[in-house]
Amino acid sequence: MDGARGGRAARAWQAGRRRGDLPERQPVITLLRPVAPSPRLVYSLSPHARKRLAERTTMSEQAMLDAFADCMAVQLNRAENHFEGCVYELFFSLPDKQFFVAVTKPLSQIRGGIVVTVLTAVQHESDRGPILPALLLQAVRNFTSDTEFEGVAAAARDRLSRLAETAEPGGEGSNHSALPVFSEAVASSTGLARGTLVRTAKILLDDAGYARYCAILAGQCPDSMRPNQVRVLVHYWDAQHNAQCLRLSNPKVPQQHLLDHGLAAVNRHPAFWTWLAGRFAALGIDPGLKIDKLEAYLSVPHKANETVELDLEATMVDDPAPYPTVDFSDSTPEPAAC
Repeated sequence: MDGARGGRAARAWQAGRRRGDLPERQPVITLLRPVAPSPRLVYSLSPHARKRLAERTTMSEQAMLDAFADCMAVQLNRAENHFEGCVYELFFSLPDKQFFVAVTKPLSQIRGGIVVTVLTAVQHESDRGPILPALLLQAVRNFTSDTEFEGVAAAARDRLSRLAETAEPGGEGSNHSALPVFSEAVASSTGLARGTLVRTAKILLDDAGYARYCAILAGQCPDSMRPNQVRVLVHYWDAQHNAQCLRLSNPKVPQQHLLDHGLAAVNRHPAFWTWLAGRFAALGIDPGLKIDKLEAYLSVPHKANETVELDLEATMVDDPAPYPTVDFSDSTPEPAAC
C-alpha cells in the first residue's frame, strides 16, 4: 500500500513539474565529517646514526627526520622478516646525488622508530643484494621536486646509453646493481649485466625508446640497421649496352658508420667501394662498367622495404677516427639479379 501511494506521489510530482507548477528538484548535498590528517611519524637518530649521517651525506639531521616523518623513504623489507626486527629504508640525497639506506628500529609505543645507522646504498647492496631499479627511481621521485626529478632522470638516461657499450654479454653477472645508472658517485662502473640494463630501461624510457635500447643490447643498430640487413641495388649498363640490375647483400661498412650517417650514406665510406669491386670481380663483371644508379634498402622481416637512392657524386665521410672492424656474416644466398 505504501509503495503504491509513493508511486502515485512521484507521478503527481512529475506531472506538476511538466506543467511548471513545481520548481526543479534541488540537488541533495551531503555534508561529510572532515577527516583528520594522519599524524606524522616520529623518528629519532641514535648517536651512531648522527655520526654516520654527517660522515656520509650532506643532508642535515632535521631534513632527514622531516622526510622520514612524511613517509618519503622507501621500505626495502618488513620488520617481521628481519632477525632483529629492523627495517631498511631507502632515501636519496640530491646534493650528494647518491642513495643511502637508513637502518631503523620500529617502536611499538609510537608511530615511528629509531634510526640505528645510515649506510651508503653500495654498502647495503654488498650485504643484502641489489636494490630493484623501480625502488631507486621511486626514492628519487619522493625526495625531489618535479623539475629536479626530470634532471636526475635525464642524466640517468644518458648514463644508460653509455653503459650499453660495456654491457656484459651473458646473463646476470657479479655486478648487476642499477646504482651506476642513477648515481654519479658510481657512474664510472662498467660491466653491468644486460638484464639489469633492460629492467632499468623499462622504467626510464618510453615504449619506443625501450624497444630501441633492447635492440642495441641485442647487438643490433636502431631500426634494425645492421650491415647484414642492407641490400644494394646496382643499376648498370653491360658490354652490350643492355640495362641490368644486380642485388647485393651485406656491404662491408662499419656498423657505426650506418648509425652515425644513415642508410643514404652507406656508399660514402671507402670500404663500400672496396666491397663493391670485390663483388663485381667474384661475379665476373667488368669493374669498369658504367653504374647508372645505386639504391639501398633494409631487409627487415614483416616490414615494408623503403628504398633510398644513393648519391653517386657524394664525397667520402671524413670520420675523425677509424671504426672497429665488425664481422657480420650473412650466409643467405643473394640472387644475381633484381
